[in-house]
Parts: sequence; C-alpha cells; structure tokens
Amino acid sequence: MFCTHCGGKIPNDSNFCVKCGNKVDIQPDKLTSTTTISQNFFYSKDWTKSGLHIASIPHFDILITQEYFYLIKFPKSNASAIGLILGMFFSIIGMAIGAYIGSSIEKNKREDFRARWINSSGALITNEYENNYYLKIPVTELKNVFAIVGNKITITFQGRIITLKGKKNEANRLFELSREFELI
Repeated sequence: MFCTHCGGKIPNDSNFCVKCGNKVDIQPDKLTSTTTISQNFFYSKDWTKSGLHIASIPHFDILITQEYFYLIKFPKSNASAIGLILGMFFSIIGMAIGAYIGSSIEKNKREDFRARWINSSGALITNEYENNYYLKIPVTELKNVFAIVGNKITITFQGRIITLKGKKNEANRLFELSREFELI
C-alpha cells in the first residue's frame, strides 16, 4: 500500500505513514481484487520504444483489463546515459561498467514506480496506473489498431504510430492472449 500524501510505501495494516506521518486514507474505490494476473488482467513489463534515442530509452508496460488496453510510460531517467558518459572518462571498460550501473538504477526506479499498482506476487493492488498511462484503448478497438510481428508490436491510434520492442517471451505471451481472446 502507498501513502496518498507522499507516495511512500507503507505496510497494509498501518494507520499512519512511516515516511511522512500522515494518517492513511483508505479509499475503497481505488482498491481492486488481489487475484492473480491470469484471472482478470494481463501484465507485461519493460517494452522499449523502437528507434534512435540519445539520452534515455523510453520504457513501457502493457496492461490489458477486461475493458481497456493500457500503455504505461515510465518517467524518464538518464542514469544509463550519465553512467556511459562518466565511464568514457576512464576507458571502454569504464563505459561498459557505467552503462551497466546506470541501467540497473533505471530498472530499480521502474520497479519502484510499478509497485504503486502491482505487488511483488503479480497481483493488481490499485488502479494507480490510471494516473500514469500513455495510451488507453478500449479492448473492442484493438483489432483495428494493434499488430504483433516477432517481438515488436505496432499501435496506430488517434494519429499516433507507436512501435515497441519487447523480450521474445513477453511478445509470445501477448500474441497468445491476443489470439485466445481475438484481440487482433
């Protein structure tokens, strides 16, 4: 559970936030069932936008509920670029180490951000993703706007064309779900 005042992580049974001290406001309309992913929704992590990126590669998660397809964009982080630049001062090995450290920092930031709506066991715990989505498409419209080829998906919606690249196993999971529920 997260504090509605400061966003800090707090134990589910707390009455006060351990970070800011404010009283915890429990909002029943923001809570959802904590069933497993396969029962009520589909969630896929760490898709990246295709193309050339100078500073930071945009990362997205995909959430499909019974009503909507959500493309959730993570806040920009330049940790990889900063690590790469710092590493250039030391050598090629330093560049590799700097890029690795930077990408690890970015991954941790994405996990912390994602924890606002999905817990470590894969249960959807809030609808906080509603405040962070980049694109929201009714599931009934996916057939007209969504294509999967290999490990890439292309979404053409409201004048935007977005191509994302994911891990092969995530692309396969999304493809199987799409076929099973006739989303594409």
